[in-house]
Amino acid sequence: MRIFRIADRRHPVWSGTGAMLVGGRFNSPGRPVIYGALTFAGAMLEVLVHARIGKVPKTHVWIEAQVPDGVPIERQTAQTLPEGWDGPSPEIAREFGNRWLEECRSVILIVPSVVARAESNVLVNPAHPDAAKIVVSEPQSVVWDERLFLVPVEGSAAKAERHSTLSAPSTHSPDSLPRRGENPATAVPRPFLSS
Repeated sequence: MRIFRIADRRHPVWSGTGAMLVGGRFNSPGRPVIYGALTFAGAMLEVLVHARIGKVPKTHVWIEAQVPDGVPIERQTAQTLPEGWDGPSPEIAREFGNRWLEECRSVILIVPSVVARAESNVLVNPAHPDAAKIVVSEPQSVVWDERLFLVPVEGSAAKAERHSTLSAPSTHSPDSLPRRGENPATAVPRPFLSS
């Protein structure tokens, strides 16, 4: 199994100290956990949902971790997690994750992503004896697409919508199109009458 993690290179990328300092959805502050994802795109989404910086990050790196066969893995689904695990308050998920850490049930816990339910996030318990078996790659710089960090300009959505409407092929006859002076967004299409 592969785990992808994106983090700021100014801090240890594979230690769990960041989550230990501030806590995460599945851990309370004071408990080290390494968060990752099963896909690179999933790891990017988890960073993007928290970024809100309006500019391309320059210090993010990514690593790939290989989990060998035989390492204990626990997988949870939205149906097997306690109700409310995905709510705005992390308390229910934290209680579940804290118990997983305390019981040292596995080195890996796979959970659904709140951001993209078809994706899975991975928690690694760095205190588990099998954590040392995970092979971590050297960090590589993340190449972000700057469009992900553009701040929308007021009215740009309306312009984009108008542009897509104007550039789309018409399925109406010329008689059914809005007349001069009519607002295309509110005009009622007139049916095409063929003879």
